[in-house]
Amino acid sequence: MSKFFHKKRIGEITKHCEGKKVLDIGCAGNETDLYREISKVADEIVGIDINEDVVNDLKDEGFEVYAADAQDFELEDEFEVVVLGNIIGYIPNGGKVLENINKHLKEEGILVTSILNPFSLEKFWNFEISDKGNSRVCYYSPRMFRNLTSTYGFKEKKIKYIVEKWSDYPTLKSKFFFLTSFPIPDKYRAPFWIGVYKKSKK
Repeated sequence: MSKFFHKKRIGEITKHCEGKKVLDIGCAGNETDLYREISKVADEIVGIDINEDVVNDLKDEGFEVYAADAQDFELEDEFEVVVLGNIIGYIPNGGKVLENINKHLKEEGILVTSILNPFSLEKFWNFEISDKGNSRVCYYSPRMFRNLTSTYGFKEKKIKYIVEKWSDYPTLKSKFFFLTSFPIPDKYRAPFWIGVYKKSKK
């Protein structure tokens, strides 16, 4: 993932967190940058992650974070926004995660997700053909995740494929790569997609 894409993905997520009370699930490891950026715009932020070492490092910096499993956590609080970073594909029981999220969201609160795009040609090559660095247990297309979230009390509001633009490529070589991939629809070009889901009224 290029630094330009990484920045764009984070920006797309953080805009939903401005002035809100946010729970960030999976705030450590590769998603620590996301947690830090959310903390700059949110009114209040709490993070959880299963990686105790990184959680302790964030605590030492003064952040409110807890070591917890996304499939089985209990916080005595409710949030306006829950951010589920790029972790759902690594979790065996995605339904249990959504059930816990629903319990911690205020009425009509929103869930914002960042999920690997299983239709991305790049990801398909890396994971299915070259078998490069793939430890996921599940892939979610927007349609599959819509079906799953609706089972646990959510309604899809928005889906966005995150793709890079001409201006994101600083060199002639990288701009040539962009031109060769430009005719490909976003659904097959974007390595990740962002989903926004609203908690349904009871």
